[in-house]
Amino acid sequence: MITANLAMEYGISVFAVPGDVERETSVGCNLSSAKAPTPYSTPDPLIEELSLILGPAIAIHSKEA
Repeated sequence: MITANLAMEYGISVFAVPGDVERETSVGCNLSSAKAPTPYSTPDPLIEELSLILGPAIAIHSKEA
């Protein structure tokens, strides 16, 4: 949580996948998700945001045997 909080203070995107509410190990991700300015319910907006951060995907062509 320290790293995630510092990243958010510096304006760095932080991504977290919510976990089981019964597990202590999910508390940090669940809290981060609750504080997130943009919750995602489908992968499309997340992919769009990652493209803005990482740049467009590079097409990889496989060679057929």
